[in-house]
Amino acid sequence: MYAIEVKNVSKRYGAVQALDGVSFSVNKGEGRQDDVVPHPLYAAAA
Repeated sequence: MYAIEVKNVSKRYGAVQALDGVSFSVNKGEGRQDDVVPHPLYAAAA
């Protein structure tokens, strides 16, 4: 069992297909908060 599992995600912005069938999974213990790179706008506000 995964801590997070995403299957077949699609996202469209009008005529632009941004995501098409994206899938991924994260096992428990994989990834940490330190691995996340903050968006520059959020980092500047902190």
